[in-house]
Amino acid sequence: MTLSSVVQAITTYGPISRASVAKMTGLSKQTVSEVVLTLEKDGWVQTVGRTEGNVGRRAVVYEIVPEAALVASVDLGGTKVRVALCDLTGKVTAEMVEPTTQSGGEAVVDQIGRLILETATAHNIDQDKIRVAVVGVPGVPEAETGHVKMAPNIAGIDTINFPALLNERLGVEVLVENDVNLAALGEHWMTHQGDKDDLVYLSIGTGIGAGVVIGGKLVRGASGAAGEVGFLPFGADPFEEESKTTGALERVSATQAITSHYFELTGTAKNVPDVFEAALAGDQDAKQVLESVASYIARAVAAIASVIDPACVIIGGSIGA
Repeated sequence: MTLSSVVQAITTYGPISRASVAKMTGLSKQTVSEVVLTLEKDGWVQTVGRTEGNVGRRAVVYEIVPEAALVASVDLGGTKVRVALCDLTGKVTAEMVEPTTQSGGEAVVDQIGRLILETATAHNIDQDKIRVAVVGVPGVPEAETGHVKMAPNIAGIDTINFPALLNERLGVEVLVENDVNLAALGEHWMTHQGDKDDLVYLSIGTGIGAGVVIGGKLVRGASGAAGEVGFLPFGADPFEEESKTTGALERVSATQAITSHYFELTGTAKNVPDVFEAALAGDQDAKQVLESVASYIARAVAAIASVIDPACVIIGGSIGA
């Protein structure tokens, strides 16, 4: 915990002196000095000069060494899986994307493991630099079992210990989190390092879900399912059997809703990007489809705002963007 606090302070606020790190973390100057010296010896931090304008001896300042290690960041979706190798400042150094295997279960684990290693190889990156993998999943990770619940778009993922199998495949620590929660944390970090401490990130794509940050902290809920707004009881009949797995709101606001509604109106099959293009070109049926989806999303935003009262609602995801 001490090491993590020091690294986080240097990463976030560097270049920074040891005295300033001690002040921010609440650790003693002696403890911080010992940790920083160890980090410097191991190649994780480096000196970048001294403080300016102080009376007396100027303090040495440190910053993180970005290339000391890499994080494999994985966005697992129902239609595609994207891998980005990021340095310690969050900069993307390499990425690849391909369609998500529809075989489900362990085949998804194998695909992610292979794609991470292929991304490193394709960009001449030493695989040993990858120290941890973070996977955003379209479901609710269960801490006790490792199962990913409520993920109807990824077949069979709820029947395996997903993080344990991926850890075995890669040989590095694997962290699994709901994809929208990760996006909410990222948006919070990007808004001037937390200028807006109460925000909601609403993602609309293959499914619909929300990541909730209140007081600067991610809200998970008692069972980890906070933000599963796809189950809000409007749009479709929430008592129908299908609504138990996909959710009433998701049935009328995500990918399947757009493609199926357009087909019902026209008898023509179009994917979501093509429906958007058709609407821009003046297709009245496409406009009707998107206006219907937008009205349901607006209702979802209103419901969220009435309960949480966030400073902002950020809309993203492949459709939301």
